[in-house]
Parts: sequence; structure tokens; C-alpha cells
Amino acid sequence: MLLAGAAIVDGDYWRLARAAIAGAVLFTVFAGLAFGYPAGMGLGDVKLAGLLGAMLGYLSWWALPIGAFAGFLLGSVVGVAMMASGRGTRKSALPFGPFLIAGTFIVIFAGDLIAGWYPTP
Repeated sequence: MLLAGAAIVDGDYWRLARAAIAGAVLFTVFAGLAFGYPAGMGLGDVKLAGLLGAMLGYLSWWALPIGAFAGFLLGSVVGVAMMASGRGTRKSALPFGPFLIAGTFIVIFAGDLIAGWYPTP
């Protein structure tokens, strides 16, 4: 709703369409991951990915893969740190949602710092 309101105020309806497409794309990718390996990711992560994909897609097309990759990168860094410290193994369960949110926040709030990485509309 907030993205729709922002698109109406700005008069840029393409951003709203791009957000819907990006949310559907990220939802589909994560659904494929969840159904391909059900023990690795839950359906809550899939639904969250759709919402965060819409937010990232509203910013730009390039914000979508950067934000999604940042979530995977943060999760892998924490997982490797847990294994290195002896607090976890390769089979330890680690919730993925917080890393998805953190990756999205990095792109949203540090967008000015990484603006050269992706073109904005």
C-alpha cells in the first residue's frame, strides 16, 4: 500500500509495476529453492522474499539481485563464523529471514553509497 501511495504521489506508475514484477520473480525463485530442497528453506522465507523483492524492485531492477545476494552473503558469513567457532555444523539450522531483511536494508539505506553499482531510474 505504501509503495502504491508513493507511486501515485510521484506519478511514476512504472515503479509500481516493476515492484509487482520483481516481487513475483523473487517469490518464484525462492519457491523453487524451497520446493527443491524443503529442509533448506521454509515457506515463510518464500513469502518474505516476495515482499522484499517488491520493495527492492520499486527502487530499481539492479537493487533486486544485489539485495537478494546480500542476504545470502550475510547468511553464509554468519554460518561460516558459527562453524569456525565450533558453535555449529553444516547441518545446524539457521533462520534465513533476518538475513533477507538485513540485505534489503543494506540496499535501501546504503543506496547512496552503492549507487554506482546499479543504475537508478
